Amino acid sequence: MLRALSHVIYACVGALIIIKMPDILRAAKKITVFALFIGLLHAVCEVAVVTLFYFGTDMLPPTFYENGFFTTVFLLVGVGTVIHSCVDFMLALGIWKVIPNRK
Repeated sequence: MLRALSHVIYACVGALIIIKMPDILRAAKKITVFALFIGLLHAVCEVAVVTLFYFGTDMLPPTFYENGFFTTVFLLVGVGTVIHSCVDFMLALGIWKVIPNRK
């Protein structure tokens, strides 16, 4: 539940940025920087929550711990989330661009 709740943070920050700077979605360079920023914020939130579970509980499978914190949490969750977030953002942007009657 905490991991799902962490999405509220980066979604709200991203929405506030778009509300204050709607032109951010009109230039390729700005879109790229925005997508990376949101992806990094998303990853920080995910890594923070997973770190709590990594060190605070026995809920994770043993294989999760065998690979070590850096590989499992930082690389898989952190870097994986940045990539996943950027791909999701680009897909959403592509859909947004073809929706009629947008401002």
